[in-house]
Amino acid sequence: MTKSLGVFLATLAWAMETSAAWAEGGATPCGAAKKPSIHPTFCSIPATPTDVRNADAYKSTVVDIRRAGLRLTSTIARERFSLRIGDTEDFAGLARAEAAPPGNEAAVSSDDTKAFEADALRRLGAPSKPRP
Repeated sequence: MTKSLGVFLATLAWAMETSAAWAEGGATPCGAAKKPSIHPTFCSIPATPTDVRNADAYKSTVVDIRRAGLRLTSTIARERFSLRIGDTEDFAGLARAEAAPPGNEAAVSSDDTKAFEADALRRLGAPSKPRP
């Protein structure tokens, strides 16, 4: 009984020291003292990128696109379009001249994303062999 009480008290003291060190920011549960393992751990989960748009930003983009679609639909509904035979080349040339590739709003390029990618590629490796 006294031996188990001693083990319990030693474990409790260690846990209190460790949690105090973590709270102060000195040590981390995934610090450099951990040996690399072939099996993933919770410490191997990469940090979340900070340059990702939040849900409100996505919502506002979707709302803007839908409003633009409604404006285009209402504009087109008022016009009557007809293309005479022989005018197709002129029409195609004008359409090509007006066309411009759309901007890529979803593409985000920053140092945080590049660091995330580099970290993911560094950790990438061959899958472990199945155990017999």
